[in-house]
Amino acid sequence: MELNRLVVVAACTGCKNVVPMGTIAACKIYAAPFAKQRVLGGCPSQTNRVVEVKEVKITNALKASKRAAAGK
Repeated sequence: MELNRLVVVAACTGCKNVVPMGTIAACKIYAAPFAKQRVLGGCPSQTNRVVEVKEVKITNALKASKRAAAGK
């Protein structure tokens, strides 16, 4: 059964999941890739996007106040 696939969007260029189907390029995972770009802000299975992870250091206010009081 062949699904009727829609053309990929510009954000999909360079992704390994894009395959040529005749004269157009289509996504081999999603039938409508523009819907994933619009709703999620990006495709969850996009291989050409690099995600940056930011580390946030959380301090416990109670422990910090005890350390400051003990140091005096």
